[in-house]
Amino acid sequence: QATETTLHLKATADMQPNVYIHVTLLQPYGQLANDRPIRLYGVVPVRVTAPESHLKPVIQVPKEIRP
Repeated sequence: QATETTLHLKATADMQPNVYIHVTLLQPYGQLANDRPIRLYGVVPVRVTAPESHLKPVIQVPKEIRP
């Protein structure tokens, strides 16, 4: 769409567990097309997970535990 920008990036295992994307928009000084500020910025967290990095521990204990 004309009002949206899409960014495609390749996630690697080095980015786990998350990566942050910092976006800055600078508009020309004196523009009258919109009422937004001259400087806009934002930070967006992106979760990165790989199934092979998930731990699935198994705990083995006796049926009864004495104090």
